[in-house]
Amino acid sequence: IFALILSADENYLMAVIFKGFKIFSFRSYLWKTCLLPGSVRNIMSGAKRLTYTAAFSQDNRYCIACIKSSVYVFEIEWGDLVASFDSHFGRILVVKCLSTGSGGNNYVITTGMDKTTKVWNLQNAKEKSISKAQLDKCIEMIHISTEAKLIMAQSRTALCTNGLFAASAESGNFVIYDIEERKTSFITPLTSVFQLLLHSAETMILVLTTESASATTVSSASLNAPVNTSPNGETIRAISYGIPDGDLIYEIVANMKRSNQPKKVIYTADDTYFVFIEEKKNTEILALYDPMTGEHVHNVKLSYPGYKEITLMVTIPKQPYLIGLIDSEKGIVMNVRDKKVHLTLPKWGGQISSDGKYGLYAPTRGGLEIFDFRNGKVVRTLIGKIAEGVFDVMTFFTPTNEHVIYYHKGKRTIRVFRTEDGHQLADMKCPAKVRQATATNDGRVLVVGDEDGAIQEFLIVDHSDESFVDYLRNWRKHQFQSKAEPERQETVERQPE
Repeated sequence: IFALILSADENYLMAVIFKGFKIFSFRSYLWKTCLLPGSVRNIMSGAKRLTYTAAFSQDNRYCIACIKSSVYVFEIEWGDLVASFDSHFGRILVVKCLSTGSGGNNYVITTGMDKTTKVWNLQNAKEKSISKAQLDKCIEMIHISTEAKLIMAQSRTALCTNGLFAASAESGNFVIYDIEERKTSFITPLTSVFQLLLHSAETMILVLTTESASATTVSSASLNAPVNTSPNGETIRAISYGIPDGDLIYEIVANMKRSNQPKKVIYTADDTYFVFIEEKKNTEILALYDPMTGEHVHNVKLSYPGYKEITLMVTIPKQPYLIGLIDSEKGIVMNVRDKKVHLTLPKWGGQISSDGKYGLYAPTRGGLEIFDFRNGKVVRTLIGKIAEGVFDVMTFFTPTNEHVIYYHKGKRTIRVFRTEDGHQLADMKCPAKVRQATATNDGRVLVVGDEDGAIQEFLIVDHSDESFVDYLRNWRKHQFQSKAEPERQETVERQPE
């Protein structure tokens, strides 16, 4: 026996042993054994130190034990492990249960060496976690279908808004899935795919690859494209397939500047043009194509004052002829139809609200500001210009433009701000580095993809808006109802005949 722990009402005694715990009831004089899973074992912290990070819940229904950075919850009545949590990324030092003043809730507080304190509600201890099979790589992209309530997380994937079809490039193949039928609707060998782009009301998908084309696969649309033969360039194939049958619509062959990662293609608002950054005579240009036919429209020379190499292109919402060109110092709003610079924004990094009215300025050295997209004037400061080191950041508006999400890769924290007045609603420490984050169309759920392949969902609760509070209340009611029935069935099955 490593340690002995007595419950607050002195009705139960917990004995810590090598493989788990033995719990003795002073009322029934019976033992219950709670075994730890798999290779997890208890280890003595000292030869004469009879202390351990474990506790009883308020109603003595659960036993809570902390081993390293994990929290294990056992149901005392049956001795079963009902849940395990691993949100700390440092050893847990203290665990306390609120026995009074908690309003009848089973709250557990844990503090770890990661300098974070977390509060757990054991009323939700039996909620099931969704495991992701074969997700052995870090998450690079997240797609959400609000209508079908689906999340697709992986690299080089695309998911239709209605959740009926999905596309993926993996294992040397391009695949279109029929999600409703749970089967593959189209598959073709295709390697070196670096981008998938749904377009034309999600009836077609553009697949971009660096794989060389055979003489029999190039269509008439690509033969008319102005292909450059510069020795410094890299040939890119853009193939448009129909959804869901995978019919080959057209193929575009373009030449881009050779780099480790080819520059991605965008389409303007309302699918008016495809915009490629191509190389012609050792200079970069914008090449415009028709998304429906693949025909080349015209080129736009990048000869404006202060030109630097473009690192990112951005679609401007509700402006079918405007795009954003981002370089290392500024953002340029270009009219691709008139071939003229529309606006220069020194503080823009490519983030823009869905209505096209506001942008975000988030330098790597710290700070976050909202500015008017029409004139570049700062409207509101969310984070002051403080020295936080030089780290990459990720920031964006939610689809409803009500909140701003800000992730700092150095601190590994996610902060949520209200757009209207700049008030900070949340500041969360992430257990692993975040690779991707996005919000649902209603702006109420934040989905985060971590470097370790895990997906986390956070409810954005703004107490100034009653609709958010109602949403949280209904969500909790749904969670309670969804687990109440399995618990009743489990209790009936365990009753002796």
